[in-house]
Amino acid sequence: MLTLAVILLVVGSLLLALEILLIPGFGLFGATGLVAFVAGLGIIMSVPGVPGTVAFVVAIALLVLGFVAVFLILRFKRPKAIVLEECLSGSAAEDLNYLLGVTGVALTNLRPVGMAELLDKRWAVVTEGEFIPKGTAVVVIQVEGQRIVVKRAG
Repeated sequence: MLTLAVILLVVGSLLLALEILLIPGFGLFGATGLVAFVAGLGIIMSVPGVPGTVAFVVAIALLVLGFVAVFLILRFKRPKAIVLEECLSGSAAEDLNYLLGVTGVALTNLRPVGMAELLDKRWAVVTEGEFIPKGTAVVVIQVEGQRIVVKRAG
């Protein structure tokens, strides 16, 4: 019975340590670890001849040992699934500078944000603060990243 309790305490400690150090959130590993740890602690405390204080100290020591074991495993053998090995660079955003000077039509009222058709595509555009009614011809005067600034054409 005591062997089962120690196994439950060790397994519970390792599962809790994995949940805290490796797996974000409180999910299956954390809940299972908590149940195993509490069950092991309950079994140890119910064994005749073992004082409750000794059982509690053993349980806490095993919990700390589990955290240290998982920490050391992660420190010296970094799992490939959670550690980024390569440097990412570049941008997923498209360069929109080719839209500079392009004329189009406001598809919605621009007050100052709205939609415009430029080069047969719908674009989210912004004015410099002026109101431009739907259907008005607009021209692109500035592009900052994904922000397209337009004004009335003409």
